[in-house]
Amino acid sequence: MRWHASGMIVALLVGLAQPVWAAPGLPMVQGIRVDPITQQLVVTTTGDIVPQITQLSNPPRLVVDFAGQLGDIPRQLAGWLPSLKGVRLSQYLPESGRIVFDLDQPMNVEIAQEKGADGLMRSLFRLVDVVQAENNTLQAIDVSDQSLMIMTSGPTQPLITQVGNRVTIQIPRVSVPTVPTMPLASSLFEHLSASVVGDTLVLTATLTRTEPLGFALSDNGRMVTVEARSPWAKLQVQSRNGPSEASLIIRGDRRFTYQVERVDNHIVVTTNGTYAEDARQAFADGTLKGLRVGKGESGGTTVFALETPKPTAYAIGLSEDGRTLAVTLKREAVKVTVPPAHRDTPLIVLDPGHGGHDPGAIGPGGTQEKAVTLSVIRMLEEELHRMGWRTSLARHDDSEIDLAPRVAVANTTKADLFVSVHCNSLDRNWIQGIETYYRNPFSIPLAKKLHASLVGNLGSPDRGIRYANFYVIHHTTMPAVLCEIGYISHAEEEQKLSDPAYQRKVAKSLAEGLKAYWTESRKGS
Repeated sequence: MRWHASGMIVALLVGLAQPVWAAPGLPMVQGIRVDPITQQLVVTTTGDIVPQITQLSNPPRLVVDFAGQLGDIPRQLAGWLPSLKGVRLSQYLPESGRIVFDLDQPMNVEIAQEKGADGLMRSLFRLVDVVQAENNTLQAIDVSDQSLMIMTSGPTQPLITQVGNRVTIQIPRVSVPTVPTMPLASSLFEHLSASVVGDTLVLTATLTRTEPLGFALSDNGRMVTVEARSPWAKLQVQSRNGPSEASLIIRGDRRFTYQVERVDNHIVVTTNGTYAEDARQAFADGTLKGLRVGKGESGGTTVFALETPKPTAYAIGLSEDGRTLAVTLKREAVKVTVPPAHRDTPLIVLDPGHGGHDPGAIGPGGTQEKAVTLSVIRMLEEELHRMGWRTSLARHDDSEIDLAPRVAVANTTKADLFVSVHCNSLDRNWIQGIETYYRNPFSIPLAKKLHASLVGNLGSPDRGIRYANFYVIHHTTMPAVLCEIGYISHAEEEQKLSDPAYQRKVAKSLAEGLKAYWTESRKGS
């Protein structure tokens, strides 16, 4: 499929009823290179990426944002065209990657995607000269059994959205002599209609089945094609019991994505672009009581509800080929580190952000967020033990832990407090400072104490206390805060964050804020 952007934001939101960027198991960028023959940038990912393309000026830049995560790949490439200074990549949000083309003059970018024999997706970025179009006119609309083609006399800038089985295609700044009627002889479309709103042609369609569609822009931007993609993955399920854990293995005959949440004593996994036979299965195993498999609310989704006797810590992970999902339930109790005295004191869960294959943000000097957060959390644990507090770490080492298991550590141990530590990053690398996030109103007092202590002790700019819907502070049942202890994308702040002495200062500041909160919250209780 191919997208083309020229002078405006083109947002192609392709997915099922659930937003793709909200799901765990986002596409991972595994490789990046320049093809010397085609002069294209080739980006290899574990799944489809749906780009939002923005063209900026002063200086000229093309910015491509997509839901996904960057693996261990180069973050900068030299330009390979006279008008291209270079390319920068960043993980500007935990769920979003960004590619920036730095230019000497305004240009467009075409993006084509193809699936390799290895199951990985390759996105091909080609820079082209800006084409100005005047008096653009609709020439034809062609509907076939599995596709729809829209032809115009000049280049178009389509806005295409898909939610479930509903698709909307908008072609702006196009003259439509006669609004077409489209009798259907298609197994893909149940309904298709056209209308004109101002100077925009709007096509609305209802699909006979819910599946992601492929979109392409060809013939120098004059032909838009919408076509059926690969069918859904067929899933098979098996269980695996061991002395220390029980696992549910979900295998598909092609790639799929998933979401997970806990509802009381159930772990609910929803897979996208899949189908499976409805089933109910009971287990004699004491960790996993039963399993219910059924269709989701929207087509192409399958729901697996795992029942456990009580809330249980679990881990979930998708294989590199995107075809095998393992849900593992731990039999042993969650480990809580207890200092030798003062056992009648609070239990706090400490969460160092990212880990393992997910480095988080990476500074211009190569400092990785995951290393900074783990170091600070270990130092914070030492400070809290000196105060007699009990602690539990959501991540003890350089391992990759999903968001739900981090929350499970806090909820299953009935922790009193939860603190997650991260480093911020922006392409605007002059920004620095401290930000503190909360989700639930009862977490505001904790956020205020931690933020005041960090800003007051570190001397870093105060960027405020903010509301955010981050998973780890949304689904925890106790006061929970996420602290962004600095911008690793800022060269000077990166240097400080990589310094163990400064990390110790951050840890002491957090401990001081926690103590202040706990002391005040106990007054009158």
